[in-house]
Amino acid sequence: MSTPPPPRRSGVPLGERPVFHGSESARALPAPSVRHVWVRAPGSPTGAAVWVAGVLLRWESGSAGVMGQVAFVVEEGGSPVMVTQLLPASLIRAAASEAPAI
Repeated sequence: MSTPPPPRRSGVPLGERPVFHGSESARALPAPSVRHVWVRAPGSPTGAAVWVAGVLLRWESGSAGVMGQVAFVVEEGGSPVMVTQLLPASLIRAAASEAPAI
């Protein structure tokens, strides 16, 4: 029994696409605004808010003040869960070697 050939897609095959060999300045991207942060997150096993490592995705300003959209991981039922949440700036700290004191 022979195996059928893989399906073909329209367009230029990967092996025939041009490869960029130019200078880095020709393909410069804007500096990323993502930053490593500590986030005061609810959901610890004791029910108290704890500082967890996270990533700041963006800042926004509105009627509630300055808010940061952050992504972080918490444990829920023994499994890690990725959370993306808009939080007040007071619950976000720049990443350092240690989490802020509670």
